[in-house]
Amino acid sequence: MRHPLPFMLRTAMLGLLAAGTLAAQNPYAPDKPEPGSVEAIAKYVTDPRFTNPWVAYVPDSELVPSPSDYLKHVVGAAGELSSVASIYGYFRELARTSPRVKVETIGKSDEGRDILLVIVSDVPESRMSVRSCAGHIATSVSRDFKIDPHRMLYIEYYPESIYGERQDHVIPEKYEAVDFEWTAGGAIHPRWRTLKPPLLDAIRRLAHGKHREDHGAPDGV
Repeated sequence: MRHPLPFMLRTAMLGLLAAGTLAAQNPYAPDKPEPGSVEAIAKYVTDPRFTNPWVAYVPDSELVPSPSDYLKHVVGAAGELSSVASIYGYFRELARTSPRVKVETIGKSDEGRDILLVIVSDVPESRMSVRSCAGHIATSVSRDFKIDPHRMLYIEYYPESIYGERQDHVIPEKYEAVDFEWTAGGAIHPRWRTLKPPLLDAIRRLAHGKHREDHGAPDGV
């Protein structure tokens, strides 16, 4: 009996490539850009190093206030500089309108201004979730690229994060597989599980193989 790992790797690669192609065709999905925001941001952010689909638009939402409406200009517009009071006011308005945002005052600056801590996260009792688009993406990839959902491996990648005043705290990179219940309407009830060797090692080689070849890292690292 042949080992199933090569087939799984081919399926994983197809799923990742399909997701990348879908994102290129729909750079803002599942969001809908606020009318005029794409053009306004493109006008003021002219250096390609600072442009990508994640920051190229303002999401159009019926639940939370638009920063453009609240501040009366697109953030980054030439000749416009928001005051600390305006920015803090917008954070507090987000906290008032969204269960995922919490604002706390953690101290005072040397000039006597509040120092805010803004927390954005999943809320267990809320239907809104940072991960809520996983089922939508998996459904779109499966349908648009005609992939049998039961032969597709959906993986989320979280890169290494370094933080702290001295940059001395590290959250290591993480790969998670997402399992779904598939219905006629698509993927529902996502369940996350941490990938483990040997599949984890194989996926890492697929994701980082080119980088390691370029930098001369030894095999298996």
